[in-house]
Amino acid sequence: MIKPVLMSRLARALGLVLSGEDAAFTGIAIDSRAVEPGDLFVAIPGQRSDGHDYLSAAADRGAVAALIERDCAVDNVCALRVPNTVRALGTLGQLLRDDYEGVLVGVTGSAGKTTAKNLLAAILGEAGSTLATEGNLNNEIGVPLTLARLSSDTEFAVVEMGAAKPDDIRYLCEIARPTVSVLLNVGSAHLAGYPDLEALADTKAQILDGLDVDDLAVINADQDWSAGWSARAASARCVSFGLTKNATYRASNIESHGFEGVSFDLTVREHTRRIASHVPGMPGVYNVLAAIAVATELGLSDSAIDRGIAKVAPAAGRGRVHRTPCGATIVDDTYNANPEAVRAAIDSLAQCSGKKTLVLGDMLELGAGSAALHRQVVEHAAARKIDCLIAVGELASEAAAVFPGRKAVFARTADLMAADHVFGADDVVLVKGSRGIALERAVAEWIGSREDIAC
Repeated sequence: MIKPVLMSRLARALGLVLSGEDAAFTGIAIDSRAVEPGDLFVAIPGQRSDGHDYLSAAADRGAVAALIERDCAVDNVCALRVPNTVRALGTLGQLLRDDYEGVLVGVTGSAGKTTAKNLLAAILGEAGSTLATEGNLNNEIGVPLTLARLSSDTEFAVVEMGAAKPDDIRYLCEIARPTVSVLLNVGSAHLAGYPDLEALADTKAQILDGLDVDDLAVINADQDWSAGWSARAASARCVSFGLTKNATYRASNIESHGFEGVSFDLTVREHTRRIASHVPGMPGVYNVLAAIAVATELGLSDSAIDRGIAKVAPAAGRGRVHRTPCGATIVDDTYNANPEAVRAAIDSLAQCSGKKTLVLGDMLELGAGSAALHRQVVEHAAARKIDCLIAVGELASEAAAVFPGRKAVFARTADLMAADHVFGADDVVLVKGSRGIALERAVAEWIGSREDIAC
């Protein structure tokens, strides 16, 4: 629940005049089913449904105010008509950010945002009340909703920022105004929304543009754009993380434990200590480095940082490990996929003992080079001696032709689920693909009602 906000204040911020009786709201909802008494209901037109059609339902659940794009008045609801409810929600996010005086950490990158956010939330939570983005609410709707959860007790806020198209990060930073900006990486994710990788890198780097002398930038020193990023963040204090000797926070002597995690030596300003994390692979190393950099620069102790890291394991759909009663290991990495992340996951799979199976779904939104990127991933699996490939979707199935080992191809996840596989006690099965392929359905069935599944 937020401090009450008057609709007249929001109207002034939007350059509008509120007609009728004013109202104060204490929460925000975009789904009528989630409305609580005292909420502002934001009616968002969507491809599948239109929030305006549910204004009466929102009122029945206790909404006292609404943002609307067309006239649809409801008794006892203070409605403000705006040109665009999503943009108006962004303005509201700015108002709520104005009332917050604590540390706000913005996190962006092509991969690893959610894991880095979870690490930061756990670590900063050792030092004070911490708010973090819930789920994947990292866009122009999700960021204002996250800011709506700020309270006077919040000392640290960790806000994840995604970028589906050029200038998305600039807009989100205008809303959230981070005092700490974390730039994890730039890769092939969402390339379909950009003319090229340089345009994607520019959008991600927009998180550095609004910082001032009292703020902090944390950047990946191992990226091709790192020098430009440092220059772009010159107005703020800037530190870096990575494997290069020039990184402020540097990892070395890295030891991978498959999907169980990773350990490495951390060197910071000539001080070295050992770090252990449950987050696997090189992505885990980079995410932990970034989180440590933020926490250390904010003054947290090594012991508090270690306690926070120890609390974090892969989230559902992001590398979570399941073991079936028959002994097979299923690694659920189905939330999303891009070539860099898939190759890193394959590297972790290659370090496991037993028979290694990769279930690869189509990687979506990769643009014109999509077919080649799929082939490269499959070639990487072959080079890392993966025993079996199960390809799901048109792109993955076409790329499977270059895999020399045992393989099977399926047009859809439903076809995969209908097939008769039997996984043995020593099998390790990595399941990874874009969200649109819905491989999580296969995982749920394999670890639930169909435990005896193998290539």
